[in-house]
Amino acid sequence: MRLQTKYILALPLLIFLISLIVFPMAYLWFLSFNNVTFVDLSPSFVGLNNFYSALTSIRGILGPIFFSFKYALISVIIQVPLAIGFALLFNRKFRGKNFFIIIILLPIFTSRVLLGIMGKLMFQEGIGTAAFFVNSVLKPFGLSVSLLSPEFALWSLIILDSILWTPFIFLFVYVALQSLPKEYIEAAAIDGASKFGTFKNIILPYLTPILAIMGIIRFADAFKTFDIIYAVTGGGPGTLTTTYSIRIYENAFVAGDYGLAAAASLLGFFILFVPLMLVLKYTRRKWRR
Repeated sequence: MRLQTKYILALPLLIFLISLIVFPMAYLWFLSFNNVTFVDLSPSFVGLNNFYSALTSIRGILGPIFFSFKYALISVIIQVPLAIGFALLFNRKFRGKNFFIIIILLPIFTSRVLLGIMGKLMFQEGIGTAAFFVNSVLKPFGLSVSLLSPEFALWSLIILDSILWTPFIFLFVYVALQSLPKEYIEAAAIDGASKFGTFKNIILPYLTPILAIMGIIRFADAFKTFDIIYAVTGGGPGTLTTTYSIRIYENAFVAGDYGLAAAASLLGFFILFVPLMLVLKYTRRKWRR
């Protein structure tokens, strides 16, 4: 009776997993091996043709995957050190500390699409406050820039992404710093260690696990970014800021080629999965040592 009760109680979770994970994944594999379009929804088996087209055609994912990788890597390189800096800055007592922490955390509660629309307005040449400020600074030097031009679009997007996600990383790093035993810092001070030496030999090794986890999470999330970039540039100018997720969206809902979109999403998954597993394996080895 107890055994039956256990399985009955687990049944809702099993149904949930099958309906929202197992079935969609199986159907994704089915679509990837068939030609299914908006014009003709009846599937016809094409083997690996969709995968080949996803890698070689003009609507393929190689270019967008390269951009997504570059975007994710630069975002992590910028945001993690910024979060560490803010965490170290607030890891002390001063007047108004809690108020400033709340201000820093506010972007976490902002909708990504809303932030993207705000960013588009700020960066828009002629009406944007950010564009006006930058050009006002550069005007005495006889220079003028467009923040959404091919030269600066990537960096404008990374600034927006950093505004949204640096507070998220900061929150975890700050909590980790709060849990660092004060005795370690006091012992280092007694031994005459400099602040940089204390950070390098005590604080940074202590933060390494959380930094590795946050770096992996942030890289994976930035790699599949859709909403902010689509709201600001729509993947442009041209296809310059087209990410892997935007290309899949275009294949499925603009071109109406569901088979190609399914194959592209599976390829992107495996391209992202392998490096992340290698990083996780390396990180585990470092922790065990």
